Amino acid sequence: MQAAKEGVLPGGDPWSGNMVLEGMLEEVRGFHEQPTEVKEEHYSREMKRKVKDITMEYSNEACRLAATLFELQSEAPGLKPDNLRGMDCAKGHALLSHYYPACP
Repeated sequence: MQAAKEGVLPGGDPWSGNMVLEGMLEEVRGFHEQPTEVKEEHYSREMKRKVKDITMEYSNEACRLAATLFELQSEAPGLKPDNLRGMDCAKGHALLSHYYPACP
């Protein structure tokens, strides 16, 4: 079954996005949980780039998963795998994140 090969259903490889998500959360949490003085000292283009890189990697993995899910949704009623993609259903996405420190 295609879904199992793609790692969407049990029996396939786990979605590599899980490791990417953990990396993204670790970078964001690591930055925000520092004391304000430390953040101000290290807030630089380098810090922005590090968080941006892992966020872009996560975004790419999410897009890959979405493309697979659109193919499966197309195949379910007997259509061609690229049917929904051809209708631009998989075009564009937004990624938003918020950070709230743990409650005391």
